[in-house]
Amino acid sequence: MTPTPHTEQTQGTASLKASGTSEDRQELLRAAVNREPSVDELSAILVTPEYLTGYQRTRLLDLFATRYSENDADFEKVARDYRKRDAELMQGVRIINTQNTQLVGTSTRVPVQLRNSLPFDAKVSVGVVPASAALSVTESHFSDVAVAAEGTSRILVPVRSRVSSGESGLVVNVTDNSGDLTVDTRTLPISISSVVETIALWVLGVLAALLLGFGIWRSVRRRRTTAKVTAPRE
Repeated sequence: MTPTPHTEQTQGTASLKASGTSEDRQELLRAAVNREPSVDELSAILVTPEYLTGYQRTRLLDLFATRYSENDADFEKVARDYRKRDAELMQGVRIINTQNTQLVGTSTRVPVQLRNSLPFDAKVSVGVVPASAALSVTESHFSDVAVAAEGTSRILVPVRSRVSSGESGLVVNVTDNSGDLTVDTRTLPISISSVVETIALWVLGVLAALLLGFGIWRSVRRRRTTAKVTAPRE
């Protein structure tokens, strides 16, 4: 660097013109900022909570970047993609199996599938209660259920039926380990058909008795045939 007196500087011209952010862009940015607390509160279910805060703050700073201030930047599409990602993150840890479960016996273990939409490992608590007196749950609370980043996990809920047939369900509640933040609540429908098991046992019992009887009859018949062949002739 060579110091030069200001009197020897080359003279130039400059002009200022008014500029500013469009009202539409400001509104989209305000909406993104207002959604940030809803995303950040899900950090309570993460193994390392501060990861989500840093991740979300980096995304927000990128959305405010000056490269999107030009008219040809298509900021509406950028904001729309940002909002879509926010919606994915706010799903947190969700229950993904909502199809009807068929309970054909008096007891079984009902699988509950969990999906982690966050890019970081999570640990949650799962509470399960029967939707009616037709079912009973022998283990209703599962704590420290680990769900890998953007992965799935499964727990098995032991369930017993108190009626032979009918419709019921399990109310599943997913929270953080302290129980302060509820992430998801779903009712898993269950169709009870315990009578099917009873009929199947009766059918198997009858078949077993018939096979046993047939085996005894063949054995007696074979012995009689053998006795006739070996009997001495007079």
